[in-house]
Amino acid sequence: MTTTAEEEAAPQSPATELVVKPGPARTQTHRGLPIELLREIVLYTLGNYFPELCVNPRFDITWDPIHSLLHASKLLRDIAISILEHALGDVFIDQHTKVLINYKPAIIELHKFAVLVAEERLDTVLYHPIHAALEAYHEECLVSWQARLCAITASLQHIEATKDTLAYFQMSKTADGEIRRLCEERSVPQYIRRAIIHPIECYASIIGYRQAKAIVMRLLCRLALKFGPWIHKNEESVVTEIPHDMSTFSYDLKILLAQQLFFRDRILMDYAVDRERLPKLSPDQLREFRFFEVLSVFCCPPGLQDDDVRNDFCRLHRDIMLTAVEDELPLLDRYEVDNPGAPDLTDMPVYEYIHIEPANLNMLNNLENAPNPLLDDLDLDFEPDFDDFDGTDNFDDAEDGEGANDDEGSGGSEGFGDPGGEEASTDA
Repeated sequence: MTTTAEEEAAPQSPATELVVKPGPARTQTHRGLPIELLREIVLYTLGNYFPELCVNPRFDITWDPIHSLLHASKLLRDIAISILEHALGDVFIDQHTKVLINYKPAIIELHKFAVLVAEERLDTVLYHPIHAALEAYHEECLVSWQARLCAITASLQHIEATKDTLAYFQMSKTADGEIRRLCEERSVPQYIRRAIIHPIECYASIIGYRQAKAIVMRLLCRLALKFGPWIHKNEESVVTEIPHDMSTFSYDLKILLAQQLFFRDRILMDYAVDRERLPKLSPDQLREFRFFEVLSVFCCPPGLQDDDVRNDFCRLHRDIMLTAVEDELPLLDRYEVDNPGAPDLTDMPVYEYIHIEPANLNMLNNLENAPNPLLDDLDLDFEPDFDDFDGTDNFDDAEDGEGANDDEGSGGSEGFGDPGGEEASTDA
């Protein structure tokens, strides 16, 4: 191949050489997360932190998200301070100078209080040095007052040993008043109350529900066993009327069940909690409470005539007991539930009419004042004791030897109008 002189003289450009033309300068900006999203992240973090800190006695306080948020970035720090200023108040920031305060001692005190509430009765807690520290140094701390309010619910596990049940009412009234005052004086935004205070209430209510359910189930079983002699050791061949003592016990059984379901439904509605999240009694607990013996008691004796009132009575009260454990039924042996067998009659006495004196059930005494269709749904064909509408249960404590010395009192928190001992004194 031949080339001309002009072609040989032309400059050669490498094929790989790129020519870049300068363009207009472009401003470089950092595109971070929107402030609204960052605020939601901070609220979510603190909303998970404070319930564990204030209610869970086994919480590991070495995890400190507040420290992390304050040292992450200036923006996160500012967002966290704007929230914690309302939530922690004067244990976190000086309200006048806006200078941050060492909050860690207050955090430790809040958790120590949660441990104390889990271990001691409420009337003991109120005179403990840890509670005194909260009274002295947490006067303007919204989270601290909410923790004290929720302590009433969390301490339900000790309610049967509590002698001064009035303490529940007093502490509830004081804490609720202080929470309202702080929210009004500090103009606490609703989103902070919803994201931080609301979860503490929810967490404590779930714990309280677990404890209250165990108390109610034990009372239900204990009361239901009182029907045994009338059903199975009755000297009358055909029973056509339900006696006054049995009708009163039956009415009280319904009231106890209504209290349990009232508390459960309040949690489900107020906190939008998934029902599966609610605590359940274990099969071992139900055996300890003699639940399966109760099912045996409500198995009709063989040979009852059709017009014997014990037929319908047993069917109805078996349904009441199964309603009480409807959340636990999937955990139970269905054969054992459906076929509990005949009751053990060896030590069961022959039925004698029980003269009953008023005693205090100490659970939701004012329930009858609130609309509750459950009571209508479970209504019986006989009249309850209308002298008993003040919330008394007519237990004869002298017979079973339990609860005879319990003090009567009143109080209230988280759906309980008058929490107190398992059975109150019949000397009231």
